[in-house]
Amino acid sequence: MTDPTTTFERAAPQRRRGSLGALQSRSWLRGAGAWSLALLLAFTLQACREAEQDRPLRYEKGVYGGPEDEEIDEATRRELRERVKLQSFN
Repeated sequence: MTDPTTTFERAAPQRRRGSLGALQSRSWLRGAGAWSLALLLAFTLQACREAEQDRPLRYEKGVYGGPEDEEIDEATRRELRERVKLQSFN
């Protein structure tokens, strides 16, 4: 009489190369990689706006770094003094 366990032993399930699960995980990784690259590119290009070029990167406390003010003429100065007098409580 033969031993039934040796005759009908089950083989361990083997993963087949290129199965559907492996393909799905690879396509998911490709999609995630593509989205990551697109986001990185968008953030990089965002930093290159025209308005942000040639702006000061370091600031000194108490020092105005903007454009210099224009001199105002005497007539404008007189008008400003009159306006200040109207706004004062004295």
